Amino acid sequence: MILEELTSLDDGQFLHVIHRREPHCLFRALEEFGYRYCSRDGGDSRLDIWIWLATDLVAALGAKEAAGE
Repeated sequence: MILEELTSLDDGQFLHVIHRREPHCLFRALEEFGYRYCSRDGGDSRLDIWIWLATDLVAALGAKEAAGE
């Protein structure tokens, strides 16, 4: 579902995902398909993940700002 949702992002947009654990298979797939991500422990057994197209610098800045980087 996450990979499908990423195909609908417009320029400058990123996807924020709340996951219950670190999805290693997803992370490998993201890199394979040209996406980047950052993640943070959200507490209460949750992981916040921000995902953007690797070539989209505006989205990268927005995602990193949202993640507190």
